Amino acid sequence: MRDGQEAETIMEPKSSECAILFADICGSTELYDQVGNLAAMERVSTAIQAISAIAVEAGGRVIKTIGDEVMCTFPQAGSAIECASAMQRAMDDGASAVGPETLPMLPIKIGIHYGPVLEENADVFGDTVNVASRMVGLAKPGEIITTLASVEGSPEETQAKTRFIDRAYVKGKKDRIDVYEVIWREGDDLTAVFSTDSPTGPLGAKLLLSLGGKSVVLDAKNASASLGRSFDNDIVVNDSTVSRRHARVECRRDKFFLVDESRNGTYVQPEAGRSITLRRDEMLLSGAGIITLGRPVDEAGADTQIRYVGERA
Repeated sequence: MRDGQEAETIMEPKSSECAILFADICGSTELYDQVGNLAAMERVSTAIQAISAIAVEAGGRVIKTIGDEVMCTFPQAGSAIECASAMQRAMDDGASAVGPETLPMLPIKIGIHYGPVLEENADVFGDTVNVASRMVGLAKPGEIITTLASVEGSPEETQAKTRFIDRAYVKGKKDRIDVYEVIWREGDDLTAVFSTDSPTGPLGAKLLLSLGGKSVVLDAKNASASLGRSFDNDIVVNDSTVSRRHARVECRRDKFFLVDESRNGTYVQPEAGRSITLRRDEMLLSGAGIITLGRPVDEAGADTQIRYVGERA
């Protein structure tokens, strides 16, 4: 080392445990179509600011916003669950007050998981983040979906507001995890969910996705596949109209669902039936057909058409 030259300090990632909360604004694509870019952008931005402010007030830390999604951390799982409930109530009660009254409400869906993370450069990484992201993917508008780890790490009064809904395989996890719903509306009765402790799909149910020389088989243990332009998707479609994370296919018990998460839409042409367009929506895949991302099937090149074929034992 030369005189006067300071040694470079390399900071190692810090390991800790926390709750990860993802809050995803639903229906923004349709809003842009309905009211135009400026009005929709203002509406979405106001909603994101409201969600972020609630998180900070509840003792959370806003890590980042990803499109229409806010990612937060909380030191305790119970704090994250209670904050998620407050977010849902705020969006439900004050939806008409967020922007012009003529605009439709923007529901949100929330996913939470508690566990170890790595912290570096004001960001967090690791399996806990991936599972929390998966939980928000399972949620519907107006829902809060979390895990057994989050429920067990919460006070009893918070646990009493949750109910078990499924035991599901999550991509990248060897074993199934217990999935819970948080009941955030006061007065809602907790409906008992009958469970036979079955996996997300029976071993005989399979769906084959193929594009060029790449094939992915979905079943009970490999229960989801991502589709998009980014190289780390399970099926990669290299086209300018395709979003980095464009869509996903999920196995839910004995059925397979295609979920659009893009700006330009996902298109399906079943072998039998009319073509279908998805925009931030989902559909059941059955039989066989073609999926295209960002362009209608009849406008997409053969090298961008994803073939799907369902199989049953």
